[in-house]
Amino acid sequence: KENLLRNISNKRNQKKNMVSFSKKLEKLTVSDSSIELKAQRTYKKRKEEMLEIFL
Repeated sequence: KENLLRNISNKRNQKKNMVSFSKKLEKLTVSDSSIELKAQRTYKKRKEEMLEIFL
């Protein structure tokens, strides 16, 4: 009986860990995409500045 209870609690903990892990992953991917967006924006700005210099 004790083993069964322990197994159930372990499974619950694993689920909790998985949920928190997926949330962390989501946050990471969101921050990654925002960094990419920022990089694209700065690249666009620089490109425009370079074009202005040439014109």
